[in-house]
Amino acid sequence: MKYGYKVILALIFATSIMYTEAGESNAETPEELIEQKQQVDEGIQKLNEEIEELKTDLHQQIEEFEATKKRLEQVDQKIQFAEESIDKRGKIIEGRLKAYQIEKSNFALYMDVIFSSNSIADILGKVTSVNTIMEADQTLIEGHYTEQKKLEENKVELNKLQEEQQQRF
Repeated sequence: MKYGYKVILALIFATSIMYTEAGESNAETPEELIEQKQQVDEGIQKLNEEIEELKTDLHQQIEEFEATKKRLEQVDQKIQFAEESIDKRGKIIEGRLKAYQIEKSNFALYMDVIFSSNSIADILGKVTSVNTIMEADQTLIEGHYTEQKKLEENKVELNKLQEEQQQRF
């Protein structure tokens, strides 16, 4: 919209030059009329060039706007995906923590595994299984916190892009 005013002013200026020069023409010879016409044509040509430059600038700004809009949509999709992932992972973690809390403490779990085993090989197998489960849970919890951190970063990026877009346009 800021270029629209310039274009309108340029057209008004060109029109006023044409009518002013045509109305004030005191030319005595056809050569003087031709010279005046050439001056008006040059003015029109300059205005047309300015209009083309303004159109080019407008198209560039539209492209920048569309690119920013697309980037905003991508970041918004990342945020939605991260929120869904965090919710799912949070529910899994919550369920496992409740199960641990209800059943037994870690120490009691290890003791139960040791005393319920029939042989040393059985003990090692069960301890390895319990360790694997606990490591998986720890990895799940770490992934959950990492995902939350990424979510916050994406939200900051989204806000930054929205602010930039508002300032530009």
